[in-house]
Amino acid sequence: MDNIKLKRPLRILVVEDDELIQAAFCLLVQSFEGVELAGSALTGLEALEQSRLLKPDLILMDLRMPDMDGVEATRRIKSVQPKIKVVALTALEDPLQITRALEEGMDGFLLKRASTRELKLAIETVVAGEQYLSPQVSAIIPKAYLDERSRKHAPAPVLTPREK
Repeated sequence: MDNIKLKRPLRILVVEDDELIQAAFCLLVQSFEGVELAGSALTGLEALEQSRLLKPDLILMDLRMPDMDGVEATRRIKSVQPKIKVVALTALEDPLQITRALEEGMDGFLLKRASTRELKLAIETVVAGEQYLSPQVSAIIPKAYLDERSRKHAPAPVLTPREK
């Protein structure tokens, strides 16, 4: 893997409520040169505490967690530590969830089925100050917009005689 170019190691906090998936992401993060695993958290509340204590540069944040979802955790973390970059890691492909996550301050959005190369690209992109959306997510948003727009402009259904 190429080095992520920074003056010091990039510190990453992994937030994931599934312990097996969390362990996999932690190992993956540790395999990147120029990156240091700052720590991990299993819940949104734990993410708040760990981000305060560990002061990571970037958080890989699951969206669905039992005590507080990743979007709310991100909003709270960014209200206190606005420089922390947050990349959503999720299996969800819901356009409303994606939009909400971006509106609340997430710097990137990546599906868990992404490749190692794409995860690295997402990290590099948000560290460089840009927003990252995986290609799958980039396709979901305009499709959802167009679907909603066509629903709004669709002619009203014809009423049956009984409904009249």
